[in-house]
Amino acid sequence: LQVSAARTKACKAIADWIETQVAPRLSVPHTYRLTEWRKELVHIKDLIERPQSARIALIGTTGAGKSTFLNAVIGQQVLPVGVMQPCTAFVTLVRQSSQPGYTLDVDFCSLEEWKQEVESFAALLNPGDEEANGTDIGESKRLIEASRKRLQAVLGELVNSATRVEDLMNIALPAEAAQVLSGHGKTSLQFESAQEMLVHLKRLIRGESQLWPLVKQVTVAGPYDCL
Repeated sequence: LQVSAARTKACKAIADWIETQVAPRLSVPHTYRLTEWRKELVHIKDLIERPQSARIALIGTTGAGKSTFLNAVIGQQVLPVGVMQPCTAFVTLVRQSSQPGYTLDVDFCSLEEWKQEVESFAALLNPGDEEANGTDIGESKRLIEASRKRLQAVLGELVNSATRVEDLMNIALPAEAAQVLSGHGKTSLQFESAQEMLVHLKRLIRGESQLWPLVKQVTVAGPYDCL
């Protein structure tokens, strides 16, 4: 318990350092990376609080075959294949459950995290007077396009005409997105079959879904004895 408490304290110290020291000094186009660092700290904190769970990570570029490989190992299609774009990626956790049926837990970002993403996008649109080489310009354009797609999925085409944080914040959130952001940030659904669960998951993470940019993690639990 003492070790766990010390690790939790260290994790909080890192989070505080990022917010107070790194974030104010981070130059464009790298401000968008703050969102990824914040998400990673959440996952690290989760690992610290649940050390009895051993996790194996499948890491690779988009389209490398991570979902296909996991489906083959389990012997059942658990994750959709070929439906995700680079900007729709989020953490997917698959675990064994002794309970009947299948459970799909979806963790959404908070309203504060969404505001931080909007602010990061506005910062990318207004890089200031800093000089940048060709590599930096290319990376900045890629980040802007990925971030724009995320905001467009939630806020619609009005994102294209916004150039300031105030403009983006003044765009009204759709009812479904507002409900997710103002809620507890998590939904849990039960399914009798893997196919029913897969159909729902596909609808959630496809590009036409209004909620995919708000998803932080999806946890799938089922009778996967090999896990």
